[in-house]
Amino acid sequence: MDAAKSLLRDGGFEALRLEAIAREAGVNKAMIRYYFGDKAGLVGALVDDLLHGATEGLVANAETLPGGGDRLHAYIQGTRELMEMPGFMDFFDVLPHALRDGALRGRIAELYEWYREMNTRCFDLPQNGIDDRQRAAVAALVVAAVDGLAIQAALAPETFDVAPAFAALEAAVGYLLGSPS
Repeated sequence: MDAAKSLLRDGGFEALRLEAIAREAGVNKAMIRYYFGDKAGLVGALVDDLLHGATEGLVANAETLPGGGDRLHAYIQGTRELMEMPGFMDFFDVLPHALRDGALRGRIAELYEWYREMNTRCFDLPQNGIDDRQRAAVAALVVAAVDGLAIQAALAPETFDVAPAFAALEAAVGYLLGSPS
């Protein structure tokens, strides 16, 4: 996985060739096929690895936080830190290919479903009449906002300041969830 991540980061999706990964990892290509099947299997595992670990860390941190607005603030900050991790943008090298590959698209769709669920768990705030469906919709908006902010920051790293956008996101999520400020 480390070899695949390195190649993805340095050369984009096109660099993810089984021969190149085997060479980078110092293993035989047959070993990669044995563990992952084919390139689609490897890419699916790579995407899982890129997002699962980081998101699980975000959830683990959120579960130790106090309730109310402090929890929401820490959650939004953790999400921002997740977005700023070096490997986060690697996922966006894979995404266009997943839209054209049914198997990979399904795997990433499941990953997004899981990611939205993890976000919903982080919202463990007073309900104030908010049902699970509404909380899930807010989680989907957060995922979309973070992806969009990451893309904007990557396109203009010198000029795009994510801080005001994340402050607005926190205020909007707090409002939508009925969280105390």
